[in-house]
Formats: sequence, structure tokens, C-alpha cells
Amino acid sequence: MGEKLSMRYFVVVGALFLLPMIPDLVPREDFRANFFSVGQGDATMFEFPSGERWLIDGGPDETILVKLGQTLPWYSRRVDVLVPTHADADHITGLIEVSRRYDIGRVYLSADDASLKMKILQNLWQNVPVELIARGDDLSIGDVSIEVLGPPEGFVSDDRNDLSVVLLVEHEGRKFLLTGDASQERELEFVSS
Repeated sequence: MGEKLSMRYFVVVGALFLLPMIPDLVPREDFRANFFSVGQGDATMFEFPSGERWLIDGGPDETILVKLGQTLPWYSRRVDVLVPTHADADHITGLIEVSRRYDIGRVYLSADDASLKMKILQNLWQNVPVELIARGDDLSIGDVSIEVLGPPEGFVSDDRNDLSVVLLVEHEGRKFLLTGDASQERELEFVSS
């Protein structure tokens, strides 16, 4: 009798332990945009109906790790896509910390930001597929439209901010324009062309 009771106890405790994981095991039909307050710089995470998680920029320090810990299930150590918009420390430093603690699926980089490419060469994402993106690239997933608006391939600027990846994310009538640190002049140029 005692053996059956302890087995039931083990099953109940095990089920309670696994209960929080059920939402991640069942396909979700929701779309979430998380805009994290990380001090200077940006950090935005999209969770798509497909289950993919995209993190665009990561802020200037480890604050993003706290924000992800508050947002994602405790057992989940996966970010499917990182998009550092450009190589300034207030956008990329947090992504370095995320890369050390999470499994990263792939990285999208501005095709024209040579300084960011140098960081890759310094072993930041050595074992992760890296794709260079430019205006016109379509990164859509299912019913989520993800369009790269800038910079155009071959774009040259003395201001590294203007080399920022500019993304337009659309889902069910909601639009999100992510511009990194592109100047207002560049934003207007990229959006209007």
C-alpha cells in the first residue's frame, strides 16, 4: 500500500513539474511583441505563431537576460533568430550575453556593416548560421510578414547608425517598424523606396 502511495506521489509531483511546459509543447496561435526596457539601446523580442522567437538587439549590458528570464519559461533556453541591427555596444552587448546562455538558431546581419562582421570573425557566433540581409529580403514566417527595408545592398555611409538593419514586421493588421539607430533621413529613404 505504501509503495502505491509513493508511486502516486511521484506521478503527481512529476506532473506538476511538467505542467508549465505544456504551453510550449502545443502549437500556439498567438503573436507577441515584447519591447524590453534595457536602458540605452534597444531590445525587442517577437514570438511568432510558429513558435519561433526573434530577438532584435540586446541592449548595453546583461539586463536582457533578466528580461528574457521574466518572459520565457524557466526551462527554455532557445532564441531562434538574433538580429543585431548594427555594431554599437548599446545594441549588441546584451546579444553577446544571450549567445553565451541560450541556444541560437541563426543570426541575420546587415550586409553592409563591416564592423559587425568583424565581431563574428572574433568567434561571437562561430557555430551559428549567419546570413547577411539587405533591403528587399523577405524573412516572412507563415502569416507574419517580415520585410527588410534597409539598408540597400552596397549602401555606404560614414555614420555606422545608418547601416542599421531596418525591419517591418506585420501580423493581422499590426505593423512594427524597427529601425535600430538609423537617422530620420535614412528611415524616410528606406520606408519610401
